[in-house]
Amino acid sequence: MPREKRIKAWESLVQLLPDSYYQQATNIIGLDEVIQAAEDITNGAVTGRTVIKL
Repeated sequence: MPREKRIKAWESLVQLLPDSYYQQATNIIGLDEVIQAAEDITNGAVTGRTVIKL
């Protein structure tokens, strides 16, 4: 997908979805939790985005 199209899509989502959606759809983990998180993601036990805080 062209970069311009992706940017427009993300801008649309920002307008359509409330801030609370992003809080619910994001899981912030520490570096010490990465191995377990990778296993959970691989096993399909994770939805949304996982952010690693360094």
